[in-house]
Amino acid sequence: MAFSANSYSSNAIQGIPTVGMDFNIFDTHSVPAYALGTRIKRHDGNEFAYGHFGEDTGPGKLVANDVSEHGTGLPYVGKVIAPASSVDITDSTLGSKFVQMTVADSLAGEWDGGYFIVAQDTGVGYTYRIKGNNATGDTASGDVRFELYEKLQVALVAATDVTLIPNKYTNLEAAAVSANDLVVGVTCSNMDVSAAAYGWVCTKGVVGIVVDGTITRGDNIAPASAVAGSAQIIGGGTTTGTSLITEPIIGYCLVSPTASAEHGAFYVNLS
Repeated sequence: MAFSANSYSSNAIQGIPTVGMDFNIFDTHSVPAYALGTRIKRHDGNEFAYGHFGEDTGPGKLVANDVSEHGTGLPYVGKVIAPASSVDITDSTLGSKFVQMTVADSLAGEWDGGYFIVAQDTGVGYTYRIKGNNATGDTASGDVRFELYEKLQVALVAATDVTLIPNKYTNLEAAAVSANDLVVGVTCSNMDVSAAAYGWVCTKGVVGIVVDGTITRGDNIAPASAVAGSAQIIGGGTTTGTSLITEPIIGYCLVSPTASAEHGAFYVNLS
């Protein structure tokens, strides 16, 4: 299942959500009940985030955004269209919330809730949140117009390089190293996207996760390199200086699983 236009994001400063006693970590929905990324914190300290799934995924799996859903691939790096060459010449100017860029194969709303990172040249160093975008070609041939939540702090020019990162909680599927590796949480329910593509992931606290290989109590864990959605000990059992640098530590083991492909108990911190 590809990108869903039903999804929506918010840039509100979240306090205590009005979910109240109706909150159930096992709830799934066919249409979104909350903005993607809506967070809940229980009294035990466990935290949960609301997401959209692009693929059927069982409970107790590490999940990440499916980068293949973006026709341009990720990370996507492109250049800004200079204000004078934009359809609206106020785009990319100081204080504007709009930027025109050349982006291939982009759907309307595909980058909603994502990130617009100025990576090089004029305006470098700033990160803005994307409110929305139109489809490739709607603004001009091959181009997309982005609306940002924040005003541009520095005017952008044609030489400005931008990196685009999608909403962390859309098109979720089993996390895979070197592919879908922006891990955001652990599935709470069995996600059948043909019936209900929206549900909760655990982002912090105690949770069961399927494992690949041998993990013992106290071991730090990372996303498995061979089995998507699974956890493995840092380095896959061969802990080297390189693995400690290149693999993200997402938590540690509380109770060892009985065998590979079984579920152990872990403490994760992905908030």
